[in-house]
Amino acid sequence: MLIDSRRVARAAASAALAACLLGWGADVRAQDRGIDRWLVTAGVPGVEDPLAGAEGRAFPDRDLEIGPGYWTLVREDGAASVRFAAVGGEESALAHTYIRSFRDVTVRLSLEAPACATAGVWINGQPFDASGGDVRLAAGWNTLLVAVTARSAGCGLGLRASLGHPAGPRSERADPVDLGSLVVRASRPPGARPILPEGTVLVGQPDPLAIAWPSGGSDLLVDLEVPFTAWGRPAGTAANAGSPDRPAGPPTVDLTGEWNVTLYTPTGIARGTATLRMAEGGELTGRIDAERIDGEIRDGWVAGDEFGWRIRVDGPRRDIDLDMRGAISADGRMSGTLDFGGFRDFESRFEGRRSGEDDEETPDDAGPDEARDPDDAAGRGPPSNPRAGMPPIPAPGDPDPAEETRDELAPPPDPDGLRARIVRQLLPPPDRTPDAAPTELSAELRIGGGEITGGLTDLQVGRPAALSGTVRFRDARSAALDAEGFRARVRWHDDEQRFVGRLSADALLRAFHGPIRLTGWGLEGADGFAGSFRVPRGLNGFTVHLGDGEWTIDGAPASGPSLCSPCREGQTFELRLVGAETAEVRIANPGYPDRPNDVDATSWLRALEGDNREYLRLAGS
Repeated sequence: MLIDSRRVARAAASAALAACLLGWGADVRAQDRGIDRWLVTAGVPGVEDPLAGAEGRAFPDRDLEIGPGYWTLVREDGAASVRFAAVGGEESALAHTYIRSFRDVTVRLSLEAPACATAGVWINGQPFDASGGDVRLAAGWNTLLVAVTARSAGCGLGLRASLGHPAGPRSERADPVDLGSLVVRASRPPGARPILPEGTVLVGQPDPLAIAWPSGGSDLLVDLEVPFTAWGRPAGTAANAGSPDRPAGPPTVDLTGEWNVTLYTPTGIARGTATLRMAEGGELTGRIDAERIDGEIRDGWVAGDEFGWRIRVDGPRRDIDLDMRGAISADGRMSGTLDFGGFRDFESRFEGRRSGEDDEETPDDAGPDEARDPDDAAGRGPPSNPRAGMPPIPAPGDPDPAEETRDELAPPPDPDGLRARIVRQLLPPPDRTPDAAPTELSAELRIGGGEITGGLTDLQVGRPAALSGTVRFRDARSAALDAEGFRARVRWHDDEQRFVGRLSADALLRAFHGPIRLTGWGLEGADGFAGSFRVPRGLNGFTVHLGDGEWTIDGAPASGPSLCSPCREGQTFELRLVGAETAEVRIANPGYPDRPNDVDATSWLRALEGDNREYLRLAGS
């Protein structure tokens, strides 16, 4: 592949210029993928739903007026920063783009608006934190909408955005993210349709909030907060939201039993059996066992003579959701549509008859009606024989009867269904039905040798909810130094996932050099506290300064700002505090937050061991 060096240079210069004009700092991480193309239109400040008024779920397209205004392409190849001056949105602008994934996947979305502006973000129509973070993309074309609103005149609206590897712990069942497989497109892609990922939970990066020094304890403690975010179809919406509604009314047919089924798939005809069990109210369960396709039936229903269900099939690269919907004919046979969800936007058909019935014909020998192209207007599945139903091939020298009778204005014959399959790529098929997003969960968290357990309720899609707890500093340090030091077991609905990762050494060290709360005091008088404290290993060799209030150390008033300088592991103090609502101390020595990051945070944290001499050497004290 030839690379135009001038084009690359122009893109780099454009990114640098945008960062300078917009007041941004350094550009995105080198390994991230910048979002360099958007459709932009002038927005309406203060509107909570910026696409309100557009029919249904709005899908902006280039040079069209959809929703609030006329959409214009803004593109900076290879850059992550773009400016919106050309669209005339001086007070507010909307930026929209499409991101294609070939499977449900977790990525980190980084977003930054100018300091003089605020931003609102929607992923697949669902609100998301404007500061960015890990998001769940669905298989197919995902929509990303950002509303940027100026807080002052002359702001110069723009946006910097990129996709990267997830920041939080990874699911043990998830494959590594291939950022190169994601496709970013500004104009509306053929077949774009409303989609949502399957219902799941993401575990965020554990956040060390503060360090505590307990009375009578031998180690520092770390207050941790672990965020959990639900993704998928909001609870309470229709189970088949986006697809035709399930008909109302009780079932008028009984599907219980074994059926011989024929399924028309992208790779050919698959034959097998469907074992069905129908409850009195129409709930349908069972299993499909066919060539290349087998799975348990989920979300099954029967209403009147119509029915539907879903199955999940293990594909070579990812799981595929199949939505099957149909009806029972007067002669007791079933037929319907077979939707392969995000797999090439492919929709076909299936048919079946109860086991034991005589087969009057097979698809291989079907007549013209049965062998019609699968994706044609009147057909539903791939023909088993491309020439089934066609006139015989004439012998050499004989006239072709089809040529003699063909209408000159009629479209040419398309026996292999190529034209219909192209049309299928351009038209949005019925949506798949994702599992509902979890509304509650329980979690068991292992942090080094420590443990936090608990549960969360009232989860909202895309909105993190935190589980808090306390572990020993040594356990938090171990979890930050070990690539798999943090483990989480999360349960919701009928699903369970395990996550593995590590704490942030950077965040732990910044908390270590922040206020250290003294806890476990005994009450003494109206405003006094007293307790016995022993210097833990983590503070060995450091100078520790006292916080606000009147301190008494071993019965004598404190003569200076320091509790000990330097402190020694095992050293004990009887402390009394008067005149302060909270008891805090702080490390006086410089450390990781005060020095240039020429040494990574993990190396700093590893040096925090024993007498901490190596850490103090790195800090220059």
